[in-house]
Amino acid sequence: MMFIIFHYDDVKDSLIRFHVIANSDSDEDQTLKLKVKNKVIEYLYPYLSESKSVDNSREIIKSNMDKVKMIAEDVIKREGYNYDVNLELS
Repeated sequence: MMFIIFHYDDVKDSLIRFHVIANSDSDEDQTLKLKVKNKVIEYLYPYLSESKSVDNSREIIKSNMDKVKMIAEDVIKREGYNYDVNLELS
């Protein structure tokens, strides 16, 4: 399973952390994690770069959760893996 986490930090008014957690520490899973991370960032960057606030960024992320999951699942499948994807916004 791969986890994608958007986490509001303690400084919630100024920061949203983005984590992709791999299925394992193996080199293959770590490489896959980076591919997923890069594709998600590539997709979200144009939207988030136009954001005017952290609240606006949260809404952008919320409204794109389904697409982010689809992107991650597509990368995982294309790379020959069969991992589930779990997204979390906390």
